Amino acid sequence: MFNSQKFFLSLSDPTNIPVTTGDTNTSLKAVGVGKVSLLCDSRPLELDDCLYGPNLKCNLISLLALFKNKLTINRSNNMFSIELNNFTLLSASNGHQRLGHPGLAVLKKLGLPTNDAMCTVCKLNKAHKQPFKEKFEDALSPLDWVHIDLVGPIHPASISGSQYFLSITDQATSYKITKFLRKKSDAYEEFLTTKTFLENQKDQRLKKLVCNQGGEFLNKRVELLAREHDKARCLLNSCNLPPEYWAEAVNTAVLLSNFNPTQSRDSKSPYYLWTGQEQRLNQLRTFGCLAFMAIPKLHRSWKLAPAGERGALLGYKNNNTSYRILWLHYKKVAITKHATFDETSFPSLNQDHSPADITTDQQCFTIGKTDSITASGEPQ
Repeated sequence: MFNSQKFFLSLSDPTNIPVTTGDTNTSLKAVGVGKVSLLCDSRPLELDDCLYGPNLKCNLISLLALFKNKLTINRSNNMFSIELNNFTLLSASNGHQRLGHPGLAVLKKLGLPTNDAMCTVCKLNKAHKQPFKEKFEDALSPLDWVHIDLVGPIHPASISGSQYFLSITDQATSYKITKFLRKKSDAYEEFLTTKTFLENQKDQRLKKLVCNQGGEFLNKRVELLAREHDKARCLLNSCNLPPEYWAEAVNTAVLLSNFNPTQSRDSKSPYYLWTGQEQRLNQLRTFGCLAFMAIPKLHRSWKLAPAGERGALLGYKNNNTSYRILWLHYKKVAITKHATFDETSFPSLNQDHSPADITTDQQCFTIGKTDSITASGEPQ
């Protein structure tokens, strides 16, 4: 039993499960069931059928359940140690890829191993830049200073026809938001909409705005992107997705950048500084890797059709509790919690399909427990 949702990879719909305790005068209820992921000596341990009890004072693990799963447990000095001989080690390389190719210092701050060789993808795709020398006043609170950059035009256009993206960064927290645009002239209206959204989130007004180092919106070439956008290039070039999927790579790279601890912010992540909540890292998987999605019976082609479909991981949705997966057969994006991954395999698209036939970020579907698929919007 666990007392926080942050431990859960997946969690059932709200329910009410009575729990018997040793104290007959104490009433305890669990409100959900799901899968938990724990990091034990750098090894990921996944536990099924765990109860979520928000009123628990501490987390509880059943020794009997561990024995039934053939785990070896040793007791010494009133402490229990679990041998994970049958579980896969989360290597520095694997963690580095899942987090969007950050520096090794980030892995150290997260408590992940860092003894692997330097990533070849990073060597090839991260440009060496001169530091930006201009200094700004310290921003003490969110929205004191906000920096915006318009990047583009980018060729080829994304699957939905975007050729630009607007990068918005809060200086106090380093929290980033990215919006994709078909035309440069759309930037102003998109910024006003996002500005209102951010001000409503923090219940305060934006004070100072910096546009491309103080100037007007300027075109920038992709190879001169800021450091966090180098990660997008790494993501796209480390898998087999075509260049038209650059918007998916940028979207995921910015999300992962918000999750990574920042040295200048006392090793706290931009996500935590902006939301006040701890980020969930145990559900992250490598961008572009092979995914196997569970398909509801209603949407199988015939009665004995396979219960799953192949896909490629594009990103995350619903506060990062669901996966955005490119459904390879239909060339559309599915939103689902029910997927497993092979992070050593990176599928490619059928070359017979032209970019115009692939409408991924326009055709997006949700696979839910109700065995239904409904239309959903493109990632923002």
